[in-house]
Amino acid sequence: MSWIKPIETYYKGYRFRSRLEARWAILLDHLNAEWEYEPEGFDMDGLYYLPDFKVTNHAGRGGKELWIEVKGDMTDTDKEKILRFSEDKPIYVVGDIPKGETFDVIIDSMERQCYNGDPAKYNFFTVDGDFFGAFPCVTKSGCFALLGDDSNYLRDANEAKTARAYTAARQARFEHGETPPTPPPIVVDREKERDLLAKEFIEKYKHLDVSYGGNRNLNNPPDIKELYIPFLKEHGKEEWFGGTLTIQGWFSNRKEKIMGEILEKDPFITEEEMFVKTHFSMSMIHKFMLKRRAK
Repeated sequence: MSWIKPIETYYKGYRFRSRLEARWAILLDHLNAEWEYEPEGFDMDGLYYLPDFKVTNHAGRGGKELWIEVKGDMTDTDKEKILRFSEDKPIYVVGDIPKGETFDVIIDSMERQCYNGDPAKYNFFTVDGDFFGAFPCVTKSGCFALLGDDSNYLRDANEAKTARAYTAARQARFEHGETPPTPPPIVVDREKERDLLAKEFIEKYKHLDVSYGGNRNLNNPPDIKELYIPFLKEHGKEEWFGGTLTIQGWFSNRKEKIMGEILEKDPFITEEEMFVKTHFSMSMIHKFMLKRRAK
């Protein structure tokens, strides 16, 4: 019985084990990802593993380092290695280059796969433990990011550039000495990238009660700085502290919504009673009550 072997393929000075891996390298280039191919192997208590790609400028969840594993058919050993590796490092599993000429069709192709399998392809589970679809895109700010399976996240994608990236990867030819051209780098819009990080921060901490500017109360919530500065350091952007108005505004609106619901049920509630129910700062409660009762 003969076995069909993958064809080794050369691109950008790397010798890839298969055409599929080379096509993912091309896709990552077009999505503005900074990557290395098989830069490091790992010994996991006698289980040896060599991930395919390391991406160092991932703008989405999981911080600035992201490992990527390209898999067609997956064996039980493959599954064990990926799941073991994901306990310590974020790794994203992909398969064939998704088909489709438009952004929506390409996303739909990944959606059909992202909730099947253990580990599932195109899923955040092995990145950060969240069993949720994850799709490689270039954002409107020009960053490479995994965007979640929801319109609230996908609207951050530059749909045209993302669709062209997948088309370029599928159409790349290596026969007869052909070498796919390397795309020019995409200029990153730093303001939009900062906004994207702020949205990611809100998503991560939206379940918490937080304060800002030292405005503490009996509930003693963490200050935004205590969370946001370490968050930026994880992403290698500690010099970007600032832009917290977006974050402060989101948490303020959330608190006002909570107090508004309480006020609708009890229109005669006092500020002290509101404080007992919410433990929000008295200054915030006072301003809110004045504003609402002035209407």
